[in-house]
Amino acid sequence: MERDRSKWNAKYRDMDGDDAPAGIVTRYAGMAKRGGRVLDLAAGQGRHALYLAGLGFTVDAVDISEVG
Repeated sequence: MERDRSKWNAKYRDMDGDDAPAGIVTRYAGMAKRGGRVLDLAAGQGRHALYLAGLGFTVDAVDISEVG
């Protein structure tokens, strides 16, 4: 597990930070009841969590990387 954490920490350190959520997230977010709870696994830099929170969802974001 530590090897995975190191790999993702290095990846996120080198990223320039694309803040736009993926198309699949923006496309399907409207199918869920606003104000509901969302779990973002492998959240990385939090772009999906931030987008969904902005829509009124309560978001729990989890990632193995401390850097992400």
